[in-house]
Amino acid sequence: MKRELRMLTLLTKARASWAPLLIDSGTVCDMPFIVMGLLDMNIEKLREMLGGKFRQSSAFYIAGEVLNGLQELHNMGFVHRDVKPTNICVGVGGMSPRVYIIDFGETVRVGKKIRYGTPDAYTLPFWSVDFHRRRAATEKSDLESWFYTITDLFVPSIVTWRDELSEPDVEKAKTNFWTDIHSNMTQSPMALIAVAETFTQGKKVDTGRLKKYIRAGLEQCVNLKKFTPEWVKCGTATAVATPAPVRSRSAPREATAT
Repeated sequence: MKRELRMLTLLTKARASWAPLLIDSGTVCDMPFIVMGLLDMNIEKLREMLGGKFRQSSAFYIAGEVLNGLQELHNMGFVHRDVKPTNICVGVGGMSPRVYIIDFGETVRVGKKIRYGTPDAYTLPFWSVDFHRRRAATEKSDLESWFYTITDLFVPSIVTWRDELSEPDVEKAKTNFWTDIHSNMTQSPMALIAVAETFTQGKKVDTGRLKKYIRAGLEQCVNLKKFTPEWVKCGTATAVATPAPVRSRSAPREATAT
């Protein structure tokens, strides 16, 4: 809770448009509380509401918006460490086209090696390989989690470890994926393959190139001047407005750690 509050305070002061607005905080009867601006559902739930699949244009749009937010967070010197579909929400009402990153309870300074929480079934599929190995926090690790998240939006079958609960098996599956990305991504849009290739070209990932490929993918799908996310067109996102949770750690099943 303390880390969450520190980050929300910092992000609100920085006017980060991709983060929840901190409205109030304090303690009542020795119980701490945080009040944030109202957000709508996370993209996992939103996908279910849209019939189980996003259009490619929507997936590229979400990918680009989250990438912009992560880049700003990294420029501030922080690594989120918990990028996943349930920590990405859309706005409510007139802000429904906006995409937000939530839950900063695991966020640390770049380079810090602060203890990781035990990953649950919602978190484990999207951890980076370095997170599995409990290495120091880096921007690349966040971006790898972002990659798994958007890949799950485009072609869920690529994320073969999605329902696996054994952490060693999940880590092995991810490691194997990176040994031959082209064979493992035969059903993917070319822009997504180009994104994956960027991760294999050094210790650091060129965020500028990632943004270029994501934008190119979106431009191939739609006319950007006329583009509106599909959940805005159909009004799905505003049908069930829910507040952004302070923590989203619960899961129906526990993952098996090493």
